[in-house]
Amino acid sequence: MKNFLLVITILFTAVIVNANGNTMQTDVNENATVKSESLDPIYWQGWAEEDVLSNGNRLYITVYRTQNQCDAFYAIATKFYHGYKITTQNINVELVVREDSRKIGRKYYVSYDGRKYYFAM
Repeated sequence: MKNFLLVITILFTAVIVNANGNTMQTDVNENATVKSESLDPIYWQGWAEEDVLSNGNRLYITVYRTQNQCDAFYAIATKFYHGYKITTQNINVELVVREDSRKIGRKYYVSYDGRKYYFAM
């Protein structure tokens, strides 16, 4: 009987540890992936471009209003255009929309791969 209880305790502990590990990994994966079908209505959609001095790299983004936050937005980038290679790459990345008060006209931007892509909405 003691062996049976010991085996059950070990199995139960292993299941709990495994479940916690999977939960933590799931949280990380959910943060790294994009909502495939957003329930939020589209706020703005179009190309965001690097500064004028760049190679013409662009991101095609769809902007959504963040729920329960005033004047907060997020964007889902679906295409990346390499201006210097003249190729388009399909991507699926969720990005935070930020406001740059120093810019005139295109005052919003998203950061992707260490670079800022500006747009007006």
